[in-house]
Amino acid sequence: MMFKLSRYLFFIGLFSLMSVTAFAEGDVVCSGRVMGSTTNFNANFGELYFDSHGAPAGGIPVGYENKYDQVVDVSIVGGTTGLAPADRADAACVSEEVGDYFYGEPGPEFLLPYEYKLEGYAWSDNLGFINFLGDEAGYEDYGVKIGLPDGGGIRQLFGYAWSGSGAGPAFGYIQFKGRMADSTPYGVTMDSTTGMLSGYAWSDAGIWIDFTGIQIELPDAEVPIATEGICGGVEYLCVDVSIHEEVNDYWYDLEVYLMEDDGVTPLDLTTYDLAVDFVWEDTIKLNQLAYSRGPAGGDFDEIAYPVNSGGGILAKPLSVANSNEFLKLFQEVGVKTGHYQLKEKIKSLAPTSGSNVSLTTSTLPPLAIKNEFFADELSIGGDVWTDDIEPNELILKRIDYDITKGGVPVTGDIVYPGGLGSGYRFEFAPVIDVGVLYAGNHEDTIIGFRNVPISFTMKESHTDYLKYSDAEVYVMLAYDETETVSECSDTGYDSFDYYFTDEGLDAIALEHAGHGDWSFTSIVPNPYASAVKFALGDLANEQVYNAVATLIGYDPEDPNAGLPCDVIQGPTLYTVVKYLVPDESKDPIYYYSNKIPRILSAAYNPAAIIHGNVYAPKAFSPTASHETQETGYLAVNVVRNTINENINKYLGDIELTGGGACEVLVLTEEGDSKITCAGGEYRQFEVGDEHVLYFKETEVTLDMGVPGADSNFLGNWVIIVKDAPVFIDSDLYHKIPADGNLVLISMSTYDGSCDVNNIYLHSDVKNIDANIVADCSLFPYHPAVAMPGADGVPDWTFEEKIEYLDNQKLFRGSIASRNTIGGADLDSLAGKEYLLFGTGEVAELPVDLDTRLDAQNYDFNYMAFFMLSVEMSDNGWPIDQRCQKALTIDDMVAINEGGYVEGENGEQCDGIDLAQFDPNTLDGDLVVAEDDFDKLARGLGAFDFNPIYIYATSSGSFVFEKSGEVTSWN
Repeated sequence: MMFKLSRYLFFIGLFSLMSVTAFAEGDVVCSGRVMGSTTNFNANFGELYFDSHGAPAGGIPVGYENKYDQVVDVSIVGGTTGLAPADRADAACVSEEVGDYFYGEPGPEFLLPYEYKLEGYAWSDNLGFINFLGDEAGYEDYGVKIGLPDGGGIRQLFGYAWSGSGAGPAFGYIQFKGRMADSTPYGVTMDSTTGMLSGYAWSDAGIWIDFTGIQIELPDAEVPIATEGICGGVEYLCVDVSIHEEVNDYWYDLEVYLMEDDGVTPLDLTTYDLAVDFVWEDTIKLNQLAYSRGPAGGDFDEIAYPVNSGGGILAKPLSVANSNEFLKLFQEVGVKTGHYQLKEKIKSLAPTSGSNVSLTTSTLPPLAIKNEFFADELSIGGDVWTDDIEPNELILKRIDYDITKGGVPVTGDIVYPGGLGSGYRFEFAPVIDVGVLYAGNHEDTIIGFRNVPISFTMKESHTDYLKYSDAEVYVMLAYDETETVSECSDTGYDSFDYYFTDEGLDAIALEHAGHGDWSFTSIVPNPYASAVKFALGDLANEQVYNAVATLIGYDPEDPNAGLPCDVIQGPTLYTVVKYLVPDESKDPIYYYSNKIPRILSAAYNPAAIIHGNVYAPKAFSPTASHETQETGYLAVNVVRNTINENINKYLGDIELTGGGACEVLVLTEEGDSKITCAGGEYRQFEVGDEHVLYFKETEVTLDMGVPGADSNFLGNWVIIVKDAPVFIDSDLYHKIPADGNLVLISMSTYDGSCDVNNIYLHSDVKNIDANIVADCSLFPYHPAVAMPGADGVPDWTFEEKIEYLDNQKLFRGSIASRNTIGGADLDSLAGKEYLLFGTGEVAELPVDLDTRLDAQNYDFNYMAFFMLSVEMSDNGWPIDQRCQKALTIDDMVAINEGGYVEGENGEQCDGIDLAQFDPNTLDGDLVVAEDDFDKLARGLGAFDFNPIYIYATSSGSFVFEKSGEVTSWN
């Protein structure tokens, strides 16, 4: 069956549809309402809204106050928020229409009677308008019908809606009833009593759409409109959470709704008896520093008043055995409403991990970094103390309840607060923090070059939702002594002094005295680090302080001193906040505030310079918006189906023996190839002037020529690998592009797993000239440390990425894969509260470091970590590129004080600036280290030193020719 769309929708003004409609939501012509919104089940589709339209002129019916005028995100069409559609006449609705619908091929067994149809439009915040009835010529089998109720009152929805735009289909047709390839049925159904929808529709793009949360009121029929929000219409017991903020006060309410089995009638607690268990995860502590723990036996989970035991929460409900105990903790809101609120509000004296964050300043958009997470390990003698910082969280995981009547059980179940199966996280912000903190021009990291002064700018900020006293801020310097000793041991100098150089600072002499006593004489992790204490207000305005790391016992003027150690490992500046809350706690609150480095290294968020999209000639920045980050998977489907059509005609009935592995060593212009196989087999054939290699269920490695060869393959080649991994172990580079073209296709069985169907790029490879299409993902790998796991995803640590992914990379061609651009940093964008994996999986916030690293595996911004460096002289002084002089500490102090220091070339020295050296302005001092020249890709400009470059160029291969039909792999 072929479908076509004869027009597209324009967004004018407040998104009215410029069309003549014969329906209007809630009026006589189309009197059935469609209400509610879906959850964001899939990031590609977004959320679907049915309440974003104007209210009726005659006023809003009682109980429907929240079913109109719901403002939604319309950023995909250049706006911010608005109504979509603005004109109520265009809103989705239901009208009567009796008929028969032919489901599948015509025939009596497929004849489905119906008595209602959907009309109008709903809004998807990722795709725009969804059309539920085609009102022009050119549509075939188009429209959504509502069938007759079965014996249980369940109605089936069937037919098609449409998602499209002027540029072509976004998701295409959305099918409400059907069968999968294995004959498994799917569809969307409606409960006639409540009007609630459930089930999934299937889109042309291969994405499930969950219609849970949508309610339909049929013409001339009323459905119960109960409590709004997550507890609306829920029977027996439902728990939601609300937030309240006032001057000097901030708390959460637990909203408990007790209803009869109709979800509307309040439950009478004089008739019913109620037993409830609130199951918590509570690790919020007054002292949140390293090695601080809750009470013996498992934190504060089962403690009703944690503040009496060193916890941050004042009170929380645990268990009630009957209705009388419940009414001691909860009070009813109004008279016989079934709505109850907690009498003792949930408050915290200390912040939670999810709110105690610092924002990066050098990345756009900024990233939120948890303050208790230290990017670099701080250690003494092998004891790494920053690995042992426990998150501070309050999570209501679930609620268990039993309801009886006259001693007879009525019901019992488990419910989740706010409908969140993962539990509800209560977030409390810091009362005091160091809101501004950065180091020189390198705002989020510290590059600890020996004898290079670092200037720190800092400023405090505070909120007023707690009344506190005795507030202090401690600013501390530390470094990773263990790693520094390891790196410097062969020089004979492995101890650094890391200290503030400003006169007049009230430095505190602190010593590391073990982890038992947490006074401020024991929290500095290094005996050579120093700390400064400030009273609240001392940092009210921005203050600048200087620090330096020097080698203990090294004399650069001593000709027999030998080579020094140039870099201190893990230099860190961090702040600790202390205050007391009178009348609430006898113990002070301690927690980490802002710190540097906020991110793991200077390369934590490397820039991928995109010249054209990775799969289409359209410009995107490395922090591109939703179109690159969230529909990359969709684009792969489109490309895949086209390729499938074009190569299936040539593969014909080829049968191959799978298993084993093959290595492609030579490809020539004449079509000669050298391929060695250990098990398995392949086929080679010609299509026009292209040579095609086809492998099935056989691992393939491309290893063609030594790195540095100008053309290590010749001619036009297409390599197709199905149901097996592909490893790229050599550059695929042409100094002269006309020497040849390579198309590399990695395909899996339709709906197949990706555990063996990815492309893996060796970390030593720097240049790729190819058009790459992968059903799954393109991953970097290194055989020594990060071979793919059972799911096919390499298991990198960040330290391994820094060590092994240090080569620059240049792609010339195109990449269509499940990878994202910026998907691992989506939470830094306004309105984004998740990270996106290349699988389409969404990681809801907050996430831990391991989850973020998993997301980075799929993000092209994290495929390479090439970095520039400061040039050092033979005796270990940093070289100022402007004046070509190795600067001593005295030189740098003089420069900072405005003095004149002349360089070797006669230029005035300007100090060490940790930015890329610009030969035109002579600004910056970061250059390519002599040992790093072999890490650069070829074919770039003389000063192109970003980690990754992608130049999108099209291919004239037969595999990309436009196909007239769409089918699937089998």
